[in-house]
Amino acid sequence: MEKDEKKPKSNLLRRKQKEKQEQMTESDVEVREVIVEKKTGFNTIEVVLIAILALAFGGVIGVVLAYTAKPLSIITNTESLSDIEEVEKIYDNLLSKYYGEIDKQTLSDAAIKGMIDSLNDPYSTYIDAENTDDFDEQIYGYYVGIGTEITLNDENQFEVTNIFENTPATNANIELHDIVLKVNDEDVSGKTVSDIGKMIQGEIGTDVTITLQRGEKKFDVTVTRDRIDLISVSSQIFEKNDKRIGYIKITNFASNTFNQFQTELNELEKNNIESLIIDVRDNLGGQLEVASQIASLFLTKDKIIYQLSTNGIIQPIYSTGPGTFQKPVTVLINGATASASEVLAIALQESANATVVGLPSYGKGTIQESYKLSTGATIKFTVQEWLSPSGNAINGIGVKPDIEVSELESTDETNSLENDTILQTAITIMQNNSSES
Repeated sequence: MEKDEKKPKSNLLRRKQKEKQEQMTESDVEVREVIVEKKTGFNTIEVVLIAILALAFGGVIGVVLAYTAKPLSIITNTESLSDIEEVEKIYDNLLSKYYGEIDKQTLSDAAIKGMIDSLNDPYSTYIDAENTDDFDEQIYGYYVGIGTEITLNDENQFEVTNIFENTPATNANIELHDIVLKVNDEDVSGKTVSDIGKMIQGEIGTDVTITLQRGEKKFDVTVTRDRIDLISVSSQIFEKNDKRIGYIKITNFASNTFNQFQTELNELEKNNIESLIIDVRDNLGGQLEVASQIASLFLTKDKIIYQLSTNGIIQPIYSTGPGTFQKPVTVLINGATASASEVLAIALQESANATVVGLPSYGKGTIQESYKLSTGATIKFTVQEWLSPSGNAINGIGVKPDIEVSELESTDETNSLENDTILQTAITIMQNNSSES
């Protein structure tokens, strides 16, 4: 599929997701947590420098890593230099003396992955070049493709199930329920949905030819790829007892999420909402900066969004303002609310007197930096811990709701809003708060 994760979830899907979450261990949850994406390439010699970083985390040598927007800086001592020489010597010996064939890139990749794995940190990982594309989509909020959703149907056929508006596919000869047979003359039989997505995606301005079947007819469609922005924010208005309650759902904190949120919030305010519900359930996080930007819409500059803990040194991070939205706010969370979502939830809870409703959140209270290697792969590793505005630890604990409400299981897919007990509780709270304001 080109993209398959942005469709609204029915109650049935939500129930299945909940069952899956209950079976997960902490390491199974792919929590998003990257704070700064740094486009830094590493050549073979630089791989050795990365080794110093891993050794430092292992307590072997001293390394100073600056948490800034500047390139990675490493300070070593004499003992460190001998470690570098040893790594270089092993690398050179393997290349020159190993009896079989050896690929330099494979060797470098394995070395980097091994060093990151040795940290024994679930949030410090090596992402190969192939999966870095998916990682980038989460961080930047867009991909390059044609704007279709393709899924595997009950007959094991790859079916077009959605065509996104204002994308190249909109004006192409592609219709819902078309069956994908080939991409650029390559048969898709035996492929996965993810495989097909990668085949369709490419560079902006390039063409992709897709062979489709519609009924008995088979034909080719050539489409020019373009940037496809992922929608991570949606909104609507609930009216209850003559009260207009705004609702915003955030599914991810990508680079373009703040602009989407601000647009939706402005539209809600034009429609005279009296209160607001922000839903970050099942939101596994993303960029901290984006969560901070959204929080700043509700917090004046004297309010703390979160605090950074770096080797025991605590630094409060204040709102950048304007903090102009001062109407009652409720935030919805659950066990799959993690990382940047938790930052936003507890910032509004502790610094804006927002009411948090739902289930305790995941408890992801550490910060990662990421670096893209010259190979296209990415490494990310933990650099700090963040605390709530009041200095409360979140990691392994989570955000505690003011009002704990269980999610109601239902097989009735047509009444999802009515059966959403967390949302309905928030609507009742906002109705009462609005009437008092």
